[in-house]
Amino acid sequence: MRPWQLIALTVLVGALAIGVNWKPFWMLFYALLIALALSIAWLALSVRGLTFNRSALGGRAQVGERIEERLALENHSWMPKLWVQVVDGSTLPGHHAGYVSSVGPHQRIAWRARTVCRRRGRYTLGPVIATTGDPLGLFRRELTLAPEHQ
Repeated sequence: MRPWQLIALTVLVGALAIGVNWKPFWMLFYALLIALALSIAWLALSVRGLTFNRSALGGRAQVGERIEERLALENHSWMPKLWVQVVDGSTLPGHHAGYVSSVGPHQRIAWRARTVCRRRGRYTLGPVIATTGDPLGLFRRELTLAPEHQ
């Protein structure tokens, strides 16, 4: 369900509750209103406390050599992140440093990305963007965690 659909459904059920004045319509209206409010509040708190660290082993690489990175996503908040998608906008061919996971309160998730350099050239690593949202999947929010560098 998309956010506008939930809002339209809430307005429709609210209008029915006012027009018919039947208790189940009022209960459904309040439940939809609470779900909408909690989703918006969760979204506002979902990106707070996220930090990202990247450490590349070695500065330059030649064709045929391997670049290895250690990546870590930390949640410094008391609130768990039920899902976080980390996307690396790297231009290096064959470089896949993305990750999808849930991150508990005060938890650190670490992973490695290994890439064999196949072509000559100057490439960028990053920017790293995290996408997260509310538990109902209505709203999404993006946060740039790390800028690009060569």
